[in-house]
Amino acid sequence: MSENFSFSWSFSLPQAPPPADLWAFDECFEYPLPQGNLLLANRRNGKRTVVTGEVLMALRHCKRFRSLDGHCRHLGQVLPNPRGQDAELKRILQLVREAGFLASANELIERLWQPAPTPARPAEVVACVTTCDRPGPLRRLLERLPPSEEKTPRLRYWVIDDSRQPESRQRNQGIVTEIAGRGRCAIGYFGIAEQQRMIEQLVDRLPEREAAIRFLLEPSPDSDIVSHGRTRNLGLLLSVGQPLLFLDDDILPQVFTPPVPALSTKISSSPREAVFFSSNEEWGRYQAPEGLDPLRRHAEFLGLSLQQALPKVAEKSQGHEALAELTAAERLELRPDSPILVTACGAYGDPGIANNYWLFNLDGPSLDRLIASEAGYRRGLSERNLWLGRAGYQFVPNIALLSQLTGLDNGALLPPYFPFFRNEDFLFGFMTQLLHPDVVLLDLPWAITHLPDPPRRWEINAVDQIAYSGILSFTAEALFGQRRQWTSAETRLIAIAAQLRDYAAMPAEELRRWFTNHVLQTRIGRINRWQQLLEQRPDGPDYWRQDLLRGIQINQDSLIGATGPLLKDIPEDIEAAHIPGYLASLWRRFADALETWPDIRAAARTLKI
Repeated sequence: MSENFSFSWSFSLPQAPPPADLWAFDECFEYPLPQGNLLLANRRNGKRTVVTGEVLMALRHCKRFRSLDGHCRHLGQVLPNPRGQDAELKRILQLVREAGFLASANELIERLWQPAPTPARPAEVVACVTTCDRPGPLRRLLERLPPSEEKTPRLRYWVIDDSRQPESRQRNQGIVTEIAGRGRCAIGYFGIAEQQRMIEQLVDRLPEREAAIRFLLEPSPDSDIVSHGRTRNLGLLLSVGQPLLFLDDDILPQVFTPPVPALSTKISSSPREAVFFSSNEEWGRYQAPEGLDPLRRHAEFLGLSLQQALPKVAEKSQGHEALAELTAAERLELRPDSPILVTACGAYGDPGIANNYWLFNLDGPSLDRLIASEAGYRRGLSERNLWLGRAGYQFVPNIALLSQLTGLDNGALLPPYFPFFRNEDFLFGFMTQLLHPDVVLLDLPWAITHLPDPPRRWEINAVDQIAYSGILSFTAEALFGQRRQWTSAETRLIAIAAQLRDYAAMPAEELRRWFTNHVLQTRIGRINRWQQLLEQRPDGPDYWRQDLLRGIQINQDSLIGATGPLLKDIPEDIEAAHIPGYLASLWRRFADALETWPDIRAAARTLKI
């Protein structure tokens, strides 16, 4: 790459200055031409032009909304030795804009903030509490649930019991019966007997789909396998056509405000912020005044379009700030009618993340807080006592982020969860995005409390472990890039099933090579991310830097010997030679379930529960 950029362009300058606006380079198809030139085809408007390789290199740094002068300043920071070419850079950007390759923030704001009628609010919202062998936390939650009919919409509660111990199931049913008897909440118990009754009714209606129904809904014979996805499938079928809330059994539905200054509304995929505490008492002062109902607040936004929801949380004059972090790819998918199918909120206490790897990927103010002192750093790596959330409303153009209190618009065709293993929410979110490519998640700017009993701790030296993935995160990554914008959600669901069957048909040796490549990419991604953080923070404290350096070295040492599949959810009794066949069988069974899922949903509407 040349250190001295020399730009050339064939267009003439515009005759009139443009109105004040922010601009961003569009997502384009790129076709190489002789002499280092490229043909660009704009994916937004179909326009085409030819640029030099050096111009394209500069434009790739212009995919966020900025003024033309702002882009020039940014290019001056990221290009190698631009040597006072500000005037030439601005001339090029003006020409690119005139050629139709810079998207206008003003135009996008005009589209998104157009008046739109608000649909009627639903009469009822279904709230499902999923529980497994935790009667104590379950009672603590149910005692504090918002009443069913005090406000609109009405809340209909279900406790879906996945407990493995008969004593826990008996206690849970008794707790629900007691709470229901008080008449404050419309609440029902959905235990083993009730679940089996639903399954048999569905099989009666769809006998040719019996295997798929039982795969999605029946308990695993292996009681050690996590089955959060199974209970969530039951919740989806209890609420077809309605707004649905999922509540973990160890939360409290009380509202806490962020411990950082409020931010304006954003449309962005930027991560949540984190603040770390030494005790619960430290964050107790952030409890919001009585009156904010977190469940109905979720339901208020479910089923709205982006165009309908934005005016509820942001003024049109805030549009430039709201769009500042959008990527070119996200702008391409975003539409005024983009549906809000998922809502989430932050948490105080335990963030619900199984290990502390994510802490080593923090940057910005969250990292500053983590590494401010060695004592606080070590405590943060082991004690799950923090705030993880947003300081403002954030519309997120992907669904990888879910929470301990999650809202779903179950009036849309949502996919089923994979019934077993961890990361079921990650795969569900990703598949929701495949079915609805323009979907938006709304992350709300307040938090509930998540307090497992007994409290859990992270393994403080998890950085010393090599990177690996689980079956469902691997499956989600395998489906990456399979969006089909031009088809219906039902057709896309069938396409996902076909893709999984293709994967299942791969020869065992090819699957092993795929596993190995995945392992290498996962570890190299972690190495590169941590190295980037070290370079960004050369003055970071030694205790943090040494942990990252050690983690980098451990993962680098593992690269040469990374052979065979390293998926953490494979049962121990599955021999290495049989792992490809085991995974292929799971993919085939899930593909069958995806194909019949619309019929199962339709049949569930007719059941008497």
